[in-house]
Amino acid sequence: MPDSSQSWSLRTVRWKLLSMAGKIVRHARTIVLKLAVDDGSLEFLSRIRGQCQELFGSA
Repeated sequence: MPDSSQSWSLRTVRWKLLSMAGKIVRHARTIVLKLAVDDGSLEFLSRIRGQCQELFGSA
């Protein structure tokens, strides 16, 4: 994840999230989001998730 991501606007972050290919799968009473991403995108998602948990608490 580049350090320049700190200055990304909300619009840029939204675009990067929406441009990832994936599908929602329901199996055995579980819903899973399957994404086709590279390592950089996976790190990006992990950082976003961690920051959301810090802000709003884990569910």
